[in-house]
Amino acid sequence: MIVFGAYIIFEVIYVMPLPVVGIHAWNESVYLSFVNYMKKSANPFVFRAAYDPFRPDYNVGYLFFWASYIFHSLAQKLSDTLESFLWFSRLFCLICTILSSLIIYVISIKLVKKEFCAYFNVISFLFSPLTLYFGTKFQLEPFTFLVFLISWLLIIKYVETIKLRYVIAGFAVFGALILTRQIYAIYVPALLTCLLVERKYDQKKKNSISLAILSLLLGFVIPLALTHAIVPQYSPIRFQYSRLVESPAMAFSRPWQSGNLVLLYIQRSLLPSLGLNFIFVIVLIILLLFSRNNLPQVNRTTTTVFILAGAVYFAFAFLHNIVHMYHSYYFIPPIILASSIVVTFILKTNRKSLIIFLTFSLLFHQFFRFGKPSIFMVYVQIESIDALMPTAP
Repeated sequence: MIVFGAYIIFEVIYVMPLPVVGIHAWNESVYLSFVNYMKKSANPFVFRAAYDPFRPDYNVGYLFFWASYIFHSLAQKLSDTLESFLWFSRLFCLICTILSSLIIYVISIKLVKKEFCAYFNVISFLFSPLTLYFGTKFQLEPFTFLVFLISWLLIIKYVETIKLRYVIAGFAVFGALILTRQIYAIYVPALLTCLLVERKYDQKKKNSISLAILSLLLGFVIPLALTHAIVPQYSPIRFQYSRLVESPAMAFSRPWQSGNLVLLYIQRSLLPSLGLNFIFVIVLIILLLFSRNNLPQVNRTTTTVFILAGAVYFAFAFLHNIVHMYHSYYFIPPIILASSIVVTFILKTNRKSLIIFLTFSLLFHQFFRFGKPSIFMVYVQIESIDALMPTAP
């Protein structure tokens, strides 16, 4: 509760009151415009970017737009001013971030059975530069990350209970998530691999794989078909097909920056957004190679597939998303796994002082990184805008 309270107080005082300027402000402003138009027109299916119909982040945010539409429909009964609209929009994402941290706590406990690791993961998530700045920004990432965690937790529940309803629910949610944010498809193999952890009940395992694939397809198709039936002029099915065809071309198209793109991506995106958290993945890879017998009992195949999924996105992202720090949300799942396993490994060596030192070092580094690229840049831009404004006579 102390951790949650500190995070909420910081966001309410320093981040939520900020105007729509600063890092990636254009992204938040577009989503605000869409949802405001949906609210005024009382039509939750009107969310197509008319000026840029081929942008997937604006055109396929089904779950995000519907959930935020419902939230605003309830919130406007309290206040319906423009200022309250921005505040409630960011409150929606703040609630998503808090719920995500709670699920991270539960998932961490289930993965390694160590409460200390759960606290560590929650603290490193909430106080990373990424979450401090973008955790309350009104855009897809805070919400879709929450939906991913929900589907992951449901699948972990299946592994614990061998109840097929968790497979159906988990993969149906995940299918709708892919429809909402296509990049999460990189984690399909990882979540399917989770089903293979339980080595008993062979017939149920076979059924679970079939149900998982069927639920995944239905979760993807049903919202798409519903939208197509209500607003056929938007041609959402044709749009989804064109995006699937274009994705390979985008992955290998020419980058818009020159130089060492990997180094630029690390310097301008990973470090400013995740601080040193991604180092846990590097340490885990070393442990998987050289200290297998000393690792906690977390399925190594699943862990490896999660890391490979993050690597696939890294290979795609550094070409085009060098300054898109909010895309670092897609690296958090393997980081949660990696930090859980690495911290548990260190705890087994009875070096708790090292963990405490590591925690404070991460927090110090993350606050330092956060202050430099995020809030500082926001206030600099605000001052620059004020300087350009004409003075009153």
